Amino acid sequence: MATRLYRNDGKQNVDCNTIKLKIDCKNRIDSDPETKDWLELVSLFNHNSSDIVVYKALLDKHKYIVAKIGKFNLTPEYDISKKLEILKLPTFIHMSCIFSCLDDFSKLKKSAKTVCSKEGKPVSVILMPYMVDGRIDEWTWKRANFDLMKNIIKHVFLTAFCAKSALGFVHRDLHLGNILLKKTQRKDISYGEYGTLDARGIIPVIMDFDKSAFVENYDALLYKDLSHFIGLMGNYCNVKFNANIIQDYLDKTLEAAPVSPVIYRTLSKHIDNLEIRKVDSEMPQLPNFLLQRN
Repeated sequence: MATRLYRNDGKQNVDCNTIKLKIDCKNRIDSDPETKDWLELVSLFNHNSSDIVVYKALLDKHKYIVAKIGKFNLTPEYDISKKLEILKLPTFIHMSCIFSCLDDFSKLKKSAKTVCSKEGKPVSVILMPYMVDGRIDEWTWKRANFDLMKNIIKHVFLTAFCAKSALGFVHRDLHLGNILLKKTQRKDISYGEYGTLDARGIIPVIMDFDKSAFVENYDALLYKDLSHFIGLMGNYCNVKFNANIIQDYLDKTLEAAPVSPVIYRTLSKHIDNLEIRKVDSEMPQLPNFLLQRN
């Protein structure tokens, strides 16, 4: 069975050409892997590719997976994810495989219970792990874990700096809907020349590379991406903070300084100095006579 994974609520860009569905794999194949439905689904895969083997293995391993379904070819995005794997960073989503099948994309966007049918036009499908801890802006942030939030922000910055320095990678769409959280047993993550950073039990996972690119120079693209991200974090999570100092520094850096560990260290200090402006859960409740109004 498939269910829509992310709501469209203005906190993420709405792409009319793609949709993400949470797939309950075991519901389909636990009882009998030779069922008619399963065989029909398999028959629509591209058997000229080794992806079919990966797909079967993925279904056997995970209870839930996510299928990103594109109206058009998603191969460029998948190729970007494979290039990023060179960095061996757990803070980038791992895309397991890509394949094409038949389906009615317009119906998938409205109400999807299964993926891949007998009829329709070719759609492109990328499979990836399901992150049970959800999006970064949906986490229960409060004063007690504000230091954890700042640590996760540092991981996002380090991931972006490391990928730009090593590969020229720029995400170009670093909004909160594109950053998930994942619990981890890692003690820390190494970012090459940028050093290591404690994991503290949970790390960000950056996804969606459909607008990403590999470029030489143009470090301003990275700074703009990070400025946009930190601004959203400061305003749209349930813990609010003033991100202006970091944004101002990034704006000034756009003029000259290239991406480097020196620039990151300055940003890291600014992140450490962030202070809470407001916590939504601490806002006083309305008087009872107002709550009782229709």
